[in-house]
Amino acid sequence: MPEQDDKTERGGGWTLRRPLPSSVVVVVLALMGGVFGGLLLAAFVAPKSSSRVYSAESVDTFSRTREVVVGIEPVELRSLDFYAHGGETRIEWSTGAWAPTRAQTRSALSIYIDGERSATAVLGGYDGQFEARPGTLRWVGRLRRGRHRIEVKVDSAESGFAIPLVRPGTVTREGLYVEEYAG
Repeated sequence: MPEQDDKTERGGGWTLRRPLPSSVVVVVLALMGGVFGGLLLAAFVAPKSSSRVYSAESVDTFSRTREVVVGIEPVELRSLDFYAHGGETRIEWSTGAWAPTRAQTRSALSIYIDGERSATAVLGGYDGQFEARPGTLRWVGRLRRGRHRIEVKVDSAESGFAIPLVRPGTVTREGLYVEEYAG
């Protein structure tokens, strides 16, 4: 059979007469793998520059008991203004000791966002002051972008509640904490 330029016919198929050196093939494959691996690593490991955590807090330490008696209007315990960025937000109020001051009473606390009640916790007591316990109230959700007024109010307190109750010679903390994960 006549010889072609770069190919010869053998057994019914065509084969290359001058194959690429194997070292060139290995180098090209290694470079392609390195570039692909680098791009893959950058996509999964590199921090996203748009992810942010925003926070605000209003915290006090008490050395004396604050007794709350609710009349017609709720009593504000704590408030703060927060600029939200549209992310997942956690609002938490906590106190070291929330206690009835008399037997057979109850109280209700709420988190208000822009004047609307968003979360409520209720505590009742049978015997009175010896039923003190730490208190926590949480709300989790998305806040639209912009400024928000966040408040914690006592909506009701039959016969008075100690928020917080502080034993002589001790202190306790009460705080309102806001965290937002945006991005």
